[in-house]
Amino acid sequence: MTATGRPGDEPWRHRYRAARDLIASYRDDPTTTDRVARAELALAEATSDHDGLVEAIATLDPDRVTGELKSVLRTRPDPTAPDTPLIRSLRQRYMTMHSLKNRRTEIEGQIEATLIDLETVAARCIELSHVRGGTGMLDEELTRLNDDIEALRQAHEELDRLPGGPAQGGWQ
Repeated sequence: MTATGRPGDEPWRHRYRAARDLIASYRDDPTTTDRVARAELALAEATSDHDGLVEAIATLDPDRVTGELKSVLRTRPDPTAPDTPLIRSLRQRYMTMHSLKNRRTEIEGQIEATLIDLETVAARCIELSHVRGGTGMLDEELTRLNDDIEALRQAHEELDRLPGGPAQGGWQ
């Protein structure tokens, strides 16, 4: 997800910085500042996870995985016969590949949801700056942002536990 491959160039960084700066302009309290900073860390970690999955998936070559399974299935004489050990292995690899691709898509969606909720906090800060006593009315938006951060953290931990995942020194 990095435009140039360099850390800090991720496409979400511009949106994050714009929202962070707006929030800081209209609301200067430690709780909000902390949540916004934690969102950046969670987004960076999620981007790293995403990039690792993209690389791992490309290395496994999904087209080859699909093609090999289809080829073996076409050549078996009886399509209703029980799967051979080779077919079971090919099916398992195919299903695992698609599971990784689904996980990648989930991370992309969660990154986008986090950015949208962060931008919503920024917009509400601006809106509430024009309301007398409106500074404490961000609870719902901050709770959603906190939920997004937690979802990104949990996704990272799940990926970390996968065999060959980041915790085992893989995908980097």
